[in-house]
Amino acid sequence: MSVAALARFCAQLYSRWDQDGFDARMRAFGVPLASRFGSLSKGQKKEVSLALALAMSPDLVILDDPTLGLDVVARKSLFEEIIAELADRGTTVFVTTHDLGGVEMLADRVGMMKGGKLVLDEEVEALKSRFRRVRLAAQPVALEAGGLGATAVRSWGSGAEAIVSNYDDLAFERFRNASGTTAAEVTPMSLEEIFVAVAGGNEGGAR
Repeated sequence: MSVAALARFCAQLYSRWDQDGFDARMRAFGVPLASRFGSLSKGQKKEVSLALALAMSPDLVILDDPTLGLDVVARKSLFEEIIAELADRGTTVFVTTHDLGGVEMLADRVGMMKGGKLVLDEEVEALKSRFRRVRLAAQPVALEAGGLGATAVRSWGSGAEAIVSNYDDLAFERFRNASGTTAAEVTPMSLEEIFVAVAGGNEGGAR
């Protein structure tokens, strides 16, 4: 079947079918409606499938690794235009992905899995506000001295680097006072960096 024929077939099944939206997405993706679906590339097939799903005007969209097989331009279009557009009009978008950088600026809430189990489920802003990378010029005493908890500590030059999962400015000052630490660098972490800290590597296919 051609892309156009697929759209005509699906249009008969859904009362809220959005043909104009489908055609617009096909133009944006650069996929001719006359193309045979079977002759398309892997990335183009994914784009057509996505456009068909969105044309159904669903209340909930579930996307499983939607950027797999897409080039940089298509990934950017997917995250910044399609998903953002759906969220703006009240459609819930549930995405499973390894491309954390792509969803970091869009997701309201994130869950992280390890070994098939959900180990974290939290609002993105709240999650990012409590995780920090702390670099110390000297080997520190226990970070718990000021009420901080470290998920990982490793040597960093002559000092140490710690990932703090419960960061708070006041707690950090208490730690500095209790430990006598003067030289410390505190930096925020990206969603991908937090994932690595939480998942602890690639065990069990964490995603």
